[in-house]
Amino acid sequence: AYRTSGNRNSMLLGLTAGRRTEIEFLNGRIVDIAKSHGIPVPLNEQMVELVQKRESGDDPLGDSNF
Repeated sequence: AYRTSGNRNSMLLGLTAGRRTEIEFLNGRIVDIAKSHGIPVPLNEQMVELVQKRESGDDPLGDSNF
């Protein structure tokens, strides 16, 4: 864990660079499949919403979260 503690994943790198992320292809797909089966996945829904807000610049905390 110590050797990789400074690594950043691709989603974080995209967010900090102001690029769109793969959130729709990851958590968004989970949300879609779960809904089609009537399974609630509120944490995945919230993750998609939060990342999309960040992508659109609608994040009141800005870079202080990173």
